[in-house]
Amino acid sequence: MSNLLDALKNAGLADEKKRKQAEREKRAQAHREVKAAKQQPPPPEAPVETEEQRLAQAAAAALARKRSLVEEGMVDDAGGRRRFYFETREARIAFALVSEIVASLLERGKAAIVEDPNDPAAHLIVKRDTALRLTELDKEAVRFLVKGGG
Repeated sequence: MSNLLDALKNAGLADEKKRKQAEREKRAQAHREVKAAKQQPPPPEAPVETEEQRLAQAAAAALARKRSLVEEGMVDDAGGRRRFYFETREARIAFALVSEIVASLLERGKAAIVEDPNDPAAHLIVKRDTALRLTELDKEAVRFLVKGGG
């Protein structure tokens, strides 16, 4: 800016007083810009999703998927008198009281025993295709399934 004023001064179109005034205005403008920038609140930072949050969301989605699979593939059984034994995740032998029909389905591989997604200590009986899809999500959730049955 001073170069322009110097050129105008040499040409006789501006004087020293106008040049100093222009420089003062330039400094004042720069000062106002700095002051305005300091007064503005910083832009809000976007929430950073941590690895823990992503893992928690993935686990919640997998649990929801397991629940929906088990609910849609449950075999109706009001219970029975026959004990059907299977191994739990903790390598303990447990049993389910089932009817003769359900026991036959389990023995032929048409049904399977899986962990209840809502309560891992409880077990449910589901159709074979449901158990196979559940195996893709959690291999350990299927507690009894005859291989090659169906």
